Amino acid sequence: GKCLFFVRINPKGVNEKSLETDITVGEIQGSALETFKALVEDLYLPVLREQQGWGKMPAEHTQEFLAGAGKVASVLAEATTCLQSGVELRMPDEKYVNQYDLRPGAFNQAANDPDVAKQMDDCIGDWCNKVESMLQEPETIPAGEEPGPATELDYWRGRMAKFNSLTEQLKHKEARLVLGVTNMLHSPASRRWKALELKVTDAANEANDNVRYLATLERAFEVLYSGSPQQMLDGLRSLIQSIMTMFKIARYYGTPQRMTTLFTKITNQMMRGCKESILSRGKIWDQDKGQLISSMKVCVQLCEAYKQTYLTERDAVRAEVPEKPFEMDERAVFLKFELFAKRLNKLIDMFTTIYQFSSLEQHT
Repeated sequence: GKCLFFVRINPKGVNEKSLETDITVGEIQGSALETFKALVEDLYLPVLREQQGWGKMPAEHTQEFLAGAGKVASVLAEATTCLQSGVELRMPDEKYVNQYDLRPGAFNQAANDPDVAKQMDDCIGDWCNKVESMLQEPETIPAGEEPGPATELDYWRGRMAKFNSLTEQLKHKEARLVLGVTNMLHSPASRRWKALELKVTDAANEANDNVRYLATLERAFEVLYSGSPQQMLDGLRSLIQSIMTMFKIARYYGTPQRMTTLFTKITNQMMRGCKESILSRGKIWDQDKGQLISSMKVCVQLCEAYKQTYLTERDAVRAEVPEKPFEMDERAVFLKFELFAKRLNKLIDMFTTIYQFSSLEQHT
């Protein structure tokens, strides 16, 4: 298919009698997805971020819109990367595809031809190598980064796209011919593939299931990225309750390892949001001490409420579903945030003293 774009060039609007002068139209050449991603990421998004005048739109709505536009760019970038890094199965020569029908007799005839049998066996052997690497592929995190929870959803979306692409390729005539012929051969590569097929099905189901449940948390994740510590605090109970519900009903994601990973990423983003909030008015020594102390206290409250809310909801799940008690590495999740809160408390004490002496000085 073709991808076309329409852009209004008349600032006063579009009139059906002057469409040719009010609108410009063009065709996007090459990969439509890659081109669209480049347009959004390299043209529209930078222009929007540099926009100064937003009319009567409130500042919070502007921030929400820009965050949404950034999210669209991220999704397009992730989709493009998935397509580029996906597995492309090796297929047999077209002459064999045209020569043999998809029926048992034709499969048996092809299996008795040494040249055809070798090529089909080589194809399925190559599939096995690629799929084994794909199944063992870990989440890659750049060195020095502490990823937030959105990366968890991105990872499973990417994995889902790869397995869905693999599943679609296996439906093609070429792939069905390879499977039919090698099934007649009973070769080691064919037996190896049969064992992998079950793992591929399970991995695809896992990715689809995890995306389905993590996507329900996407709105809550947005608050962690664009909201203030107070907004995070307000939405805390709802977020943790949603995660606990997912733990109870998710087939694949409700494990201690997955919960530890998700909560650790939530902690990372909360800490990042607290730091950005505290430093948003400049260096701490240059800020108004009263505002600085208030900002730090909210961050400490967030840390304390985070763990307390978690403990409350964890105990509720354990009582409700005793056969599947909630477990995760709590030290890995909370220790870093608790140390951060302790440092903030020391800073609060110090700046409170400075603030008190400054007030005293002004009145003497």
